[in-house]
Amino acid sequence: MKLTGYFKLGVVLAVISLSQACNNDSKNQLGPLLAGKISGKQWEYRYAKSMYASFTNSFETELFGLDQQEQDPCSIFLSPFNYVTMNVPNSIGYFQIPADLNVYFELEGTTANRLMATSGYLEVISIDGRRIGGYLQAVYDDSTQVEGSVIFDRCY
Repeated sequence: MKLTGYFKLGVVLAVISLSQACNNDSKNQLGPLLAGKISGKQWEYRYAKSMYASFTNSFETELFGLDQQEQDPCSIFLSPFNYVTMNVPNSIGYFQIPADLNVYFELEGTTANRLMATSGYLEVISIDGRRIGGYLQAVYDDSTQVEGSVIFDRCY
């Protein structure tokens, strides 16, 4: 039996699609915690806070690093350390940075200096009454980028 060129092409494309789907290392799973660099300084995720904003149907979210010492992330106002901010959509899904949402790297020691991520994505995996779970990859440049799993505690 002789296979046509179109059939062979279809089989090759199907195999490539399946191998890419099986090799997907970050989507729809929680992996290592968020970590990276902010302005050249190593940064590791400790906790986050999110407050619902009804006018945008999103959660105003701040992600804090290990240098933050407060016990309750909901009590933090204007951290003096490097941190990450964004408005997390109130829906499960995949969101491109900066097309679907903006992510900002807030630099330590100042409230006026922040860097907006130029690429990446946020995948919101779960939303319940108390927490939001997801995976974030946000990049400004080689010295400012983070990637990994996050859990945002909702503040009321």
